Amino acid sequence: MASVSFARVGKAFAGHHAVSDVSLQVGEGEFVALLGPSGCGKTTLLRMIAGFEYPDRGEIRIGDELVGAPGFSVPPERRNIGMVFQSYALWPHMSVAGNVGFALKLKHVPRPERHRRVAEMLELVGLGHLGARRPHELSGGQRQRVALARALAARPGVLLLDEPLANLDAHLREAMQREFHRLHRQVATTFIYVTHDQSEAMALADRIAVMEAGVVRQVARPQTLYREPTSASVARFIGRGMVVPVRVTAPAPRPGSVMVDLFGTPLCVRGTAPIGATRGVVLRAEHLTVVAADAPGTIGCRVTDLSFGGATTLVTLMPEGPAGDTTELRAVASGELPEIGQLVGLRIDDGWLLPEDGDTI
Repeated sequence: MASVSFARVGKAFAGHHAVSDVSLQVGEGEFVALLGPSGCGKTTLLRMIAGFEYPDRGEIRIGDELVGAPGFSVPPERRNIGMVFQSYALWPHMSVAGNVGFALKLKHVPRPERHRRVAEMLELVGLGHLGARRPHELSGGQRQRVALARALAARPGVLLLDEPLANLDAHLREAMQREFHRLHRQVATTFIYVTHDQSEAMALADRIAVMEAGVVRQVARPQTLYREPTSASVARFIGRGMVVPVRVTAPAPRPGSVMVDLFGTPLCVRGTAPIGATRGVVLRAEHLTVVAADAPGTIGCRVTDLSFGGATTLVTLMPEGPAGDTTELRAVASGELPEIGQLVGLRIDDGWLLPEDGDTI
């Protein structure tokens, strides 16, 4: 396994900055996800690790070796990396075993060792009985396992995965997520995983680097990103957080918390800021509860929409009064549901105050 580091890396295409001043450390054996919407620069970062692109500025290292810098790039075949593509990139004229062993053949691995490793990798991904088949005879999930086996057969120090589950249906995606977890535990390899799907990143990664417009906004463990985002953009992208402007009114009895004024109602939220400061507070639908309109300590809201989701229903609400005219809130409800247009009370059980340098509210 190997570490990967970016030091103030930038890359532009035709004057457009795909990646801007990215510094990131990925530890040996770590599973890190690069998460963000299409066009945010995450695949460009992955391609620079692989050696398909080189940076216009900054440095990229795999372990202690400099592999990418302006005008300098170690060839991909000398980087000890494996790569799994969204499209699988399997050779249709080769058998499953032939695909898995092809890179070993190019490296002149002796035939007995090559056959042993191919068999080992196919057993590892649960396809030991399908080595003679061609890719077109396999399901999408099986093809992805072949691509994984091929990438791991050469024992790379770093495995790069570019949207590997994007072409699979929901059931197969869940199954393959479990496979990735198992494989990462079993093989001594660093995983760097690109995805636009936050649920994938949250389920798989040790840490997540959230990207937007070529910039890494925050790097943290999934739980930290969800509970304590450092910017409004991260809060909205992770878990569809709602960000509402508030004024800090007083210290709170709970350590590490303050009292804020939210639509005229006092609310205790996690975070710190001076009295009188204006910040954004992050709210999550599962921490908002719809109650009776006259319940004490709640915010009066009008129900504007109901979205049935099986065990729970997402309730969309608009706070009453001028301050709530342009603010939409969402709460998770179960059991008896309100009706659209009904006036209800909204109880807020948790909130997180964004730091001063959080981006636009």
